[in-house]
Amino acid sequence: EGEFLLNGRSFVPLGLYHITAPDYPMARRLGFNCLGTGRWRTAAETMAILDEAWKSGIYGLTSSCRPGEGHIYYHDEYIDKVRTFKDHPASFLRLQPDELLGYPGTNPYFTPLLEPGRKYYREAQGVDPNHLMMATTTSGPSLHPEGREILEKYCTFTDVVALDNYSIGKRPIAFYYQAASLVDSVVRPRGKTQLFVVQSCDSASPIYMPNPAQLRAQAYLTMMGGAKGIAWYIYAGSYQEIGLREYPEGWAAMKKLNRELSTLAPALAGVRSTDAVRTFPAEGVIAVRMSAGNTHYVFVANTDNSPKTCAVTMDGVVAGREIPVHGEYRTVRAEAGGWGDFFLPFDVHVYVIK
Repeated sequence: EGEFLLNGRSFVPLGLYHITAPDYPMARRLGFNCLGTGRWRTAAETMAILDEAWKSGIYGLTSSCRPGEGHIYYHDEYIDKVRTFKDHPASFLRLQPDELLGYPGTNPYFTPLLEPGRKYYREAQGVDPNHLMMATTTSGPSLHPEGREILEKYCTFTDVVALDNYSIGKRPIAFYYQAASLVDSVVRPRGKTQLFVVQSCDSASPIYMPNPAQLRAQAYLTMMGGAKGIAWYIYAGSYQEIGLREYPEGWAAMKKLNRELSTLAPALAGVRSTDAVRTFPAEGVIAVRMSAGNTHYVFVANTDNSPKTCAVTMDGVVAGREIPVHGEYRTVRAEAGGWGDFFLPFDVHVYVIK
């Protein structure tokens, strides 16, 4: 089902783009477990970042781009850097150049970098078969008629597709689910997986800061769409970092969210079904079931900016059963075939049924 394994164990990447070394211990306390090391670093700089990350128990997404040119290949340097990083204990994923393909007419690298990307992918696998390759893409594939074709090309030069799905200030929050579902429908049948890049802020002008409910909904909707991990983009206008001390409300919400998601690894590795659960009302509500062993995890999200009461139905639910709501320290009582619950704006509940 596309789950990540790290040292043989199930792993849910909860990452950040990018923070500096003094904030690594704080990031770990907030529940983040991986970070981007930067696409514009020398090998020595990246190794120093990995050293500091490892001290805090955080893994790194390493890039082999030449400093200052994060979109462009320098092949010999790439392979040399793969050799340099491959045995570091903090190495997790290695990155292709940023947003390697957009879509025709908008990205000048679309054609020139396709074949080099495939060549580098094959050669890097030969040098280091123990780490996966990740490639980011613009939000273009989720919007463009040729999006599926673009994603199919991505599967020829990466193991992990990461959709930079911007921007939350301009699109309905349900778009995160739709985009992740599109990626999942392409990559999973090809033996690939996805990590989704979500926003802690929107760099558009004026800068838009999602509230805690929106932050949580973004993350859950991408997971419900098939993503197996997330990386938070933490930059505002002119690439100004939103530091871990500058958005206390948001970081507090992410700490709670990271705790929830890290304990949902069995669900995220389970079999995903979009037609096993029904809701009333159906408009403005998304429901997905993930099954692992004898346990069903039912994710239900309110994608509207207004509260609502919702009925949830699923075959096999026994009347009178108390159904735990993950991370909320409460239960809902089932009626024959389903249950009801209240949802605040952008609220997401996860029900655990054995």
